[in-house]
This record gives sequence, C-alpha cells and structure tokens, in this order.
Amino acid sequence: MKILKSFIVFLSVFFLLCACTIKSDNQMTITEDGKMDYSVLIAFDNEVIEGLNMLESQGNNTDSVLSVDDIVNKSIKDSYLEGFNEEKYTDKDFIGNKYTYKVNNIDSISSDKKSVVFLNEKSDSNLTEQKLFKKRRDIYTANFVYSLENKNLYDNVDFKNTFVVSLPFKNLNNNADEVKDNGKTLIWHIKNGEKKKINFKFKLYENKNAFISIGSIVIDFFLISIFVFVYTSRKRVL
Repeated sequence: MKILKSFIVFLSVFFLLCACTIKSDNQMTITEDGKMDYSVLIAFDNEVIEGLNMLESQGNNTDSVLSVDDIVNKSIKDSYLEGFNEEKYTDKDFIGNKYTYKVNNIDSISSDKKSVVFLNEKSDSNLTEQKLFKKRRDIYTANFVYSLENKNLYDNVDFKNTFVVSLPFKNLNNNADEVKDNGKTLIWHIKNGEKKKINFKFKLYENKNAFISIGSIVIDFFLISIFVFVYTSRKRVL
C-alpha cells in the first residue's frame, strides 16, 4: 500500500535495474446479511525478493537477508492496516502477505454523510477507522479513490493491481472496468501512477423481490375481483 519515504530510495535502485512484478489485490466481499470481508494482498515475484535481499546484504556488508515480512511491512504505511488479520501468501510466482478485515455489519462502517475515502497514499489513519459507505435508507454508496505511487519511480515495475467487489445481488450503479456475474462482481484495474475513482451503489436485497411481491398482490386482487364479479353475476341471475 502506501510506500514509506525511507524505503523509496532502496526500492528504486533495484527497480531501475530490472523489470519486476508486484501484485496488489484488494477484495471486498459483502454478503446478504450485511457482513463484509475486506482483504489486501501484497505480493512480490521471486525475482524481486531475491534482488532486494541482494541489495540489503550488500548495503549492510553482511550475509543477512530480509524476510518476506520485512519487505512487505516496509512497503506499508505505519498503522494503515492496523486491525487486519495477517496471513502468509504464496503461489508458484509470488510471495507475500494477505491482510483481512472482517465486519459483522456494514452499518457500523456507514454514515449518512457523503465523503471520499482514500484507500492508499493519502490515507492518514488506519482503514478500520474509516466510514467506507454512505447509507441513505436502504442504499449503500461507495466513493473511493485508489492511487499508486509516483509513476516515474516505478517505470520498470509491472503492477498487477486490482480492486474487486463481490455483492450479494446485482449492483445499482458502478464505474467498474469489468462487470461479471450478472452485476454482482465489479473489477477495477489500477495502473502504475494512476489515480482511480471507485464508485458503486448496492442494496442488501434484490430489487426484483419487491416487484415480485407487488405483482403477486396485483394478481391476487385481479383474481378476487373476477371471483366477486362471477359470484354477484350468478346471484343476480338466480
């Protein structure tokens, strides 16, 4: 996430020497009962890990190397992910950490006031203290801004950076780069040096349920009207 100033020089030396890949994936999953899991994955390819370890050992004139925790923690703003649960992440190409924040009810991180939430470099407090959504009646609105570091510093870095939102039902409005799963999955791709606006609206229940209920009432009323009309018509004949 936000790169510490003291770490920028160290990283830039290595990034200028070779093309490297950093994966930074954000996943926000909201369920029908109002629970939310928000995870932040920060992972470096094996080449980055080896190169940073080499520079660290040369700079210190020792044979010591950095652990993955050291590297990841140095690239996160102090206290930004405080309150997140940390776990190791690894696949065939990347090594890093995954941080997860669980919310039992998104109403606790919602406000009736419209605000912009900075999810990266302009955030001055940890994320668990933020009101992430505006709630008006039963509609939740997200107004985020996500930005990567200075483009000139990381020209040789290939950022695999995405922000993915999974909703229980089809969204009401969004500005996502990709929409999948009938409007329930929203994906934004953030490029190196880009400031990305992330906006979406949603409800915790499906809109069509209301229409089905209204339709059922109309049909019932129509059938009852027919029954009453037939009954009264027969009574008049008799």
